[in-house]
Amino acid sequence: MVACSAEFGILAPLEVRLEGRPVVIGAPKQRALLIALLLDANRTVSTDHLLECLWGDDPPGDAIKALRFHVSRLRATLRNVSPDLAGCLVTQPSGYQLDVEESRIDARRFSDAVRGARRLVELAPAEAAAQLADALAEWRGPALADVAFDEFAQGEIRRLDELRLAALVDRIGADLASGAGADLVGEVESLVDEHPTNEQLWAHLTLALHHAGRTKDALEAFRRARERLADAGLSPSAPMVELESKILADDPELRPVADSATSVPSPVTELIGREREIALVTAALEDRRLVTLTGPGGVGKTSVAVRVAHELARSGRPVAWVEMGSIREPELVAAQLAGV
Repeated sequence: MVACSAEFGILAPLEVRLEGRPVVIGAPKQRALLIALLLDANRTVSTDHLLECLWGDDPPGDAIKALRFHVSRLRATLRNVSPDLAGCLVTQPSGYQLDVEESRIDARRFSDAVRGARRLVELAPAEAAAQLADALAEWRGPALADVAFDEFAQGEIRRLDELRLAALVDRIGADLASGAGADLVGEVESLVDEHPTNEQLWAHLTLALHHAGRTKDALEAFRRARERLADAGLSPSAPMVELESKILADDPELRPVADSATSVPSPVTELIGREREIALVTAALEDRRLVTLTGPGGVGKTSVAVRVAHELARSGRPVAWVEMGSIREPELVAAQLAGV
């Protein structure tokens, strides 16, 4: 497999870049073909599916020959830029395949980044908000804009749009948790106008108003939310009603909280198969002042420690991370501890 070295953008009109330079793919059929291959990157896309993508229910008389023509023209366009780039478009017995690292497709980067940030929302909301904002910045316009009205793209467009809205809602929630409520009111007001039945956005609006000291306006937002939901045949959920009660009571639980583990490094990858060690270390810390993890270099001691620190912080225990890797003189240990 030859991994494609170009960058591909489908969160807007199709964009292809090689070493920062744009690759012009002007023909609409070739753009649609490349998008169809990108949606199933690294998997063979059958000839029948590609015919449906390019012509729907109205294929030309010699559809197979027409498809081969567009594949040939797309490959030639890529070859003019780089022979290696053309080599990523592979002919298979049953169709065609585009070999490309998934991190080079903006939609894949966006989806992966959202998943990673969501793990931090409760533990480190400010960091989660920043990561979600970075993920949302991948969008340059409407997803799959070149094939916005093509049947084959509709499911993926809906999925990406829903994920984008969910990421935006999560980012606002993380900003609220980290104390940015007063700065969010205008943004959330606009969003509830666009999505009047999204209850989570209404909850964020009321909380943002409450954090801004506008409790009367927050309660008015509840009234508006009920009206909008009723227009759609819906009623406020139990959590929404509970939030209204907490705002009326000025419940301390609604106040923003600082990240409980901002000094703990974020895991680079998901930790798998270490549940027993994590449980042992966590249990040991219940009745011991000091627990030492030992083992050969690279066995995963730091990864286990990071996971335990995050789990303890999530449970409400205060956690601080002191990096000792660069310290060589024993007398500097106390100063490093005191600094954190």
